[in-house]
Amino acid sequence: RDLHRLIRRQRQMCIRDRSWTGENYSPNITQNTLFFVYGLDNVTLRMPFNRVDYYLDKSGLPEGCCPTTYVLKRATINHADGKRNAQPVLDCVRDFQVSFGLDTDDDGSIDTWNSTLTDNATVIRDQVKEVRVFILQQEGQLLDHEASEVTITLGDNDTGTLSSFTPSDGGHPGECVKENEKCYRWKVLKLTVRPMNLGE
Repeated sequence: RDLHRLIRRQRQMCIRDRSWTGENYSPNITQNTLFFVYGLDNVTLRMPFNRVDYYLDKSGLPEGCCPTTYVLKRATINHADGKRNAQPVLDCVRDFQVSFGLDTDDDGSIDTWNSTLTDNATVIRDQVKEVRVFILQQEGQLLDHEASEVTITLGDNDTGTLSSFTPSDGGHPGECVKENEKCYRWKVLKLTVRPMNLGE
């Protein structure tokens, strides 16, 4: 719910695979880091927009999380030095994927889903009609028995499979230690965002 509220507050969105420094940026756009662009403050600008990033990070991982998981973080970018001002959003996240519903023929309906985007701002503004976020998260604490054996997929019938996760015993078959992913329960969270003002 917290992530959903944060997402809905932002005005415009794009995805890039590394921070934009004002001097260079990567045009390669991937689905494992989610960036939001919104209005400017009255400050000396490092980049021509404010930005919020959602990404996975190992730092600050709570003791009760499986060591193969991450903390999903939200960060604004400091215009003074380009560094992230990070805040934790969700703990014990194993995977995080994003897919974009695109209207490529301008008929008002989504006709394709992609997990990557062009770096062309006009195309993004005109074609992105929906964003779906899938989060694989540990549910509860370490169990005293192996409870998760099956492969879990992130994605749905529209997006297709974005990634898959098969719990590993971490080299400890039948032994419930922290490294054994089979000794945790896992759940998939799905968020749907419909941008309302990319065309403004």
